[in-house]
Amino acid sequence: MQAGGLSRRRRAGSARLLLCAIVAVVVASCADSASPAEHGAASLAPGSEAPRGQSGCPSHAASSRLYLADRSAGSGSYRLIQIDPLTLADLPDCPTIEPGHGAWRLSADGSTLVTYESSRTWNSWTKPEDITFVVRDAATGAERARFHPPEVTYLQDVSPDGSRILLSETGFSVGPSRWFLLDDGGALLTTFQVDELMAFSRRLWWLDSDGRQLGRLIVPRSDTEAGPWPATLVVHDLENGGTPVALPLPSVFAGHWQTERRLRIRQCDGCPIWTRMAPGLAVSPDGQRLAVAHADADALTLVDLDRVAVDRTVALHQPPDLLDLLGLRPRPAHAKVLDGVERQAVFGANGRVYVWGNVWEAGEDGRQDVRRLGLRAIDATDGRILAEALDGHAIDWIEASADGANLYAFGPSNASGETPGPSSIYALRRLDAGTLRIMAEREIRGFREHVLLEEASP
Repeated sequence: MQAGGLSRRRRAGSARLLLCAIVAVVVASCADSASPAEHGAASLAPGSEAPRGQSGCPSHAASSRLYLADRSAGSGSYRLIQIDPLTLADLPDCPTIEPGHGAWRLSADGSTLVTYESSRTWNSWTKPEDITFVVRDAATGAERARFHPPEVTYLQDVSPDGSRILLSETGFSVGPSRWFLLDDGGALLTTFQVDELMAFSRRLWWLDSDGRQLGRLIVPRSDTEAGPWPATLVVHDLENGGTPVALPLPSVFAGHWQTERRLRIRQCDGCPIWTRMAPGLAVSPDGQRLAVAHADADALTLVDLDRVAVDRTVALHQPPDLLDLLGLRPRPAHAKVLDGVERQAVFGANGRVYVWGNVWEAGEDGRQDVRRLGLRAIDATDGRILAEALDGHAIDWIEASADGANLYAFGPSNASGETPGPSSIYALRRLDAGTLRIMAEREIRGFREHVLLEEASP
């Protein structure tokens, strides 16, 4: 009995030592991942690459150049500050890009910066002469061209090679409206009509690499009928003109419609509560495929853009494990879409599609209860969910590096679900594109626009 009791006490002591060791490791790990400073500093995950580019401006002949937009002190004008693509720290020795005031677009190859000048605020423009668009060399700031638009228009996009400029009659993705394609000297190339897109949605259109094809997802909207409805993909040939190609997507549901519920607030008592359902769009780096992340289901629809035809639709699923093989895993219930669901997606160079989004319910008091869906890495060939991360976190934007190694994710640093304000703390994170492990993180006060450039200017 004494020997048995001694043995049990030894085993208990060993267990306590093991537990203490585990706690020590966890505490040390937490200390290593402490919150980084927000002023240009960043933290690296243990075992990741050592910092580089801290002194001098690194060559970017074969690497991504990541920029964050900031306002110059006292001037109110924007500037783009290059940051290290590995550590996420500022690179003060690298030249900045100066978009100035107002809206701006930078071509993906880093060659062309388009801005506008006006002596009036945008909501008081009445004639084309109120607006002057300016085209500059992004690296030197040298002016290439300046021109008035054909109509009162807003800057929407610049083609990745900088040769085409896309303008629209409305500043947001609502319609119907006319859109205009110009060359980088301001000459009008073509005009086309865009049917109504969903109000207040994320971007539901794209411009291809040389500005000769524009695709858009038509999302129905109604104040009399309840949705959702099947969406339609429309592709414009901007070089040869002609009738746009319309491709129905019967399994992709979307829409923006009124519910029977009403707000009960002083500012808008009796106003209808709207529901919106927005899929996510991602174009492959070679421009040949489009992935549509379904809003109402865990599925992807792949479209061949050369043929403008649906290639396949795949259901998202986890790789099978022992519980699946034995038939013991419970089937998860689909979340009910109450007042809205929105997906976003990015196509990686590694052939994976990265999907994230939000689901929300609007109360009669005007408040929204938002559930963040986190980030998933999807194998586009069969729908397998390869990795998941950032569950519960809001994600404002994600970029994938051209080498397929990294993802850059930006959003509020906490997972509270509260609507962020101008002084809220955001987190810029670099994730391993394969595992979605966070490799570096930097905290920043306030939202930041960004640009990821993949090729150096010649």
